[in-house]
Amino acid sequence: MILFDGKTYPSSEQDRLIGELAPRLTAARETPPDPEPLIRALDTLAGRIAAGEYDALIDALDLPDRDRMVREAVWMLQEEQLRRKMAVELPPLPETPGLAKRRLPLGVLFHIAAGNLDVLPAYSVIEGLLAGNINILKLPGGDNGLTVRVLEELIALCPQIRDYLYVFDTSSRDLEAMKALAALAGGIVVWGGEEAVRAVRALAPANARIIEWGHKLSFAYLTPSYTDADLTALAVHIRETRQTLCSSAQVIYLDTADMAEVLRFCERFLPVLDGIYGENDLSHNGKMTLQSYTARLREAAGQSDGSRLFRGRNVLLTASPDSRLEVSDMFGSIRVKPLPREQIVPVLAPHKSRLQTAGLAVREEDLVRRLALAGVTRITSLASMSRPLPGENHDGTYALAAYTRIVDVEE
Repeated sequence: MILFDGKTYPSSEQDRLIGELAPRLTAARETPPDPEPLIRALDTLAGRIAAGEYDALIDALDLPDRDRMVREAVWMLQEEQLRRKMAVELPPLPETPGLAKRRLPLGVLFHIAAGNLDVLPAYSVIEGLLAGNINILKLPGGDNGLTVRVLEELIALCPQIRDYLYVFDTSSRDLEAMKALAALAGGIVVWGGEEAVRAVRALAPANARIIEWGHKLSFAYLTPSYTDADLTALAVHIRETRQTLCSSAQVIYLDTADMAEVLRFCERFLPVLDGIYGENDLSHNGKMTLQSYTARLREAAGQSDGSRLFRGRNVLLTASPDSRLEVSDMFGSIRVKPLPREQIVPVLAPHKSRLQTAGLAVREEDLVRRLALAGVTRITSLASMSRPLPGENHDGTYALAAYTRIVDVEE
């Protein structure tokens, strides 16, 4: 489905509509969108979501942890939060003698969205609008229709944005269409891993700014003073996110070099996680069973790497002697590893371009300093690892600032 000029069109109209884009964009660039009516419209949309007006649509999408996602969407779209975001990410420019400084949008943003979070494509466009840009969105494969529906509602509440918003369900394999859309953009916003970024660089024009929001790795870090409440908070986080987000814990690190401590932690955490996680998909449980069986075979053959598996009904903890940061198997399967704080920087710094969130049981300034030096960009409580925080950065920078440019005018 395509959203163009505030109306929906079938995918078969793609080539014709792309051909009509250039003159529309040229006209729209003359007057960037005003964020004020947009902010009010988003606040109204948040109120309607909170009042349950879209419950039937939301329920039909079968979202994981629906209530949490709805609460967070309402919070992010409220006027208070949007104004705070604008103030933090687009502050007044410093006065410089002899220069008049102006902040302007990049002009046209081409958003290439990922599909690991249902609200992400729509929110990416909203950020582009707040920064004053015209926005072209390529929907991720398998989009469930939520993005177009949300943006249609937003256009109904704020008709002014109609000329600044275009959505296409173009396939990533349709290189001619992708190149045509990229050629219209002053900035290309790409959500995805290294392969997605490489593909975008290959089709992007030389003069386009590429803004990468790549896949990131996050982890939990616990000191020996962790409590039962900390274990519960971590288990709830794993259940809520299913470890599918960039901010989800992929590894649980313990501030120790003693493998015996790692094993004791697994024995203590397993019943907590298993009790909170709930039922799992049969395919994921089957994968865990295969992992357990393979590990026993390797141990019997003398090929074990020293790891120990702790299997619950629906979850799997792997106690590993190494400190390597890696992606978990997700969906209730997570690795537990030793990482004494003195080794945080040498172990994690080589991954600094991929690091995002560290969830701490106890906030200690020494830990915060080491994690920040290693390259972590978000340091939170265990409960807040995947929850939006007021004024937070996005992978070490601010999205609205990345979607604008500074112009100096000699006085």
